[in-house]
Amino acid sequence: MQKKFFTNLLLPLYLLLWLSAALYLGSVHEPFADEAQAYLIARDASFSELFTLLSRVEGTPPLWFLWLKLWLALGLPYTLLYITSVLPNFAAVVLFVSKSPFSAPVRFLFPLTYYAFYQYNIVSRNYSLLFLAVAAVASAYRSRRKAPLWYAAALMFMGLVCMHALVLSGALALMWLCEIRASRRKPAAEKSQTQCPARLSGQEKAAFGLLALYALGCIAMLWPAPSNEYVANFINQPAYIIRNIYHLLSVGLIVSVRSVPENLLYIYAGIIYFLCMVVLLALCFKKEFCFLLCPLLAFMSVVPFKPWHAGILVFAVLLICWLHGGKKRYPPLWRRSVAVLFAVQACWSEYAFVYDKNGAYSAGRAVYEFIRQQGFPADKIVPAMFNAVSVVPYGDTGFGSYWDWRKHGYARKLEEEQLKNCRAFIVNGEYYEVYRQSLKARQKEYGFRVKEFPSRHFFAATDKSWDETLYVYYKGE
Repeated sequence: MQKKFFTNLLLPLYLLLWLSAALYLGSVHEPFADEAQAYLIARDASFSELFTLLSRVEGTPPLWFLWLKLWLALGLPYTLLYITSVLPNFAAVVLFVSKSPFSAPVRFLFPLTYYAFYQYNIVSRNYSLLFLAVAAVASAYRSRRKAPLWYAAALMFMGLVCMHALVLSGALALMWLCEIRASRRKPAAEKSQTQCPARLSGQEKAAFGLLALYALGCIAMLWPAPSNEYVANFINQPAYIIRNIYHLLSVGLIVSVRSVPENLLYIYAGIIYFLCMVVLLALCFKKEFCFLLCPLLAFMSVVPFKPWHAGILVFAVLLICWLHGGKKRYPPLWRRSVAVLFAVQACWSEYAFVYDKNGAYSAGRAVYEFIRQQGFPADKIVPAMFNAVSVVPYGDTGFGSYWDWRKHGYARKLEEEQLKNCRAFIVNGEYYEVYRQSLKARQKEYGFRVKEFPSRHFFAATDKSWDETLYVYYKGE
């Protein structure tokens, strides 16, 4: 009776409330540069450019761009960009609350935590497909013996979400292959009903063949050029990895603060929590820790780490628990650690809801409205920094296109002749602070005025407006 009541009333009500809250917050969210860049690539780049060049330059598989291209073909305007992330996440939430093996509190609370509800849902980026990919892999895992092609397809889908998910997908495929090899070495009498068969079936051979071709395609499509700045950092700066590891540890899974003296206590608490969770994961999931989490942690240590990447670890742990079917008995310390994570993440989620609702996550729309009111010709406006890309999609007549990293790097070099002829150029807060004196000299020399457009770009409880605030240097008639 209780199960029927839950299925018929509580579950649909919960899903309706979750979707309503996500759609509402998405409607007031203002996309920042990374969201705009992907939209512009989907709008302006050809399919051949996506597969042969832009995936390598952007450092991500092309699935998100293809997903956006589909919506653009259906006529989706930029102001409804949030639809492209909310809908796949809603599908993941439906699968999670109705099909996952976890207890009711976990199934109801996890979709409300920060990464599931806000960072990978309201902020429309490639990570927005991760929850659905995890649900797809977990759903196909149990039937990998009977339907290996479906499991392989789920792994390929996961690997096309982002580079981190590609590592996780490859690790899952390797673990699957090792399970089959281990089963082959066991005597027939020792094999249980649930173990993989000793020999590869025809479908399994086809599945691994597809995965091998897929892996080669991903390597060819994503292998970075030697000139890539991240590759240069890795080769030329041994301390780069140490810095990455510190950032990975200091963001922890519960802490979101800046590295300033007054926050050291929180940072140390986050580091201790992170290390304790790693030990607990190694004890509770020995095989998955070695096959999945170790490669993922190693990858996150050598590539650029941003605070929101910690959410990939959260989903990786969720996937591991889901693969175990919820039947594993966890020690009390594990349950308490997860309870702490859920409590902090739920608070982050509530904070993000209020923060985004009451402030501009990006200043792109405000800058565009100012430029439009001033009547500046589109070809006389220069986005001088990558962050200024957040302004471009609002233009309707040739205002610009996606940022060319190969040509400009992070900042476009402004020639003197260009400064004389342009009516406005846009920089962000980071550039403004570093080149304040030079900008003031050019402002005086060429007669520019400056207008500041603050933003409230943040991660969890950490305000990052210093980076996203835009400054418009403009000339009157």
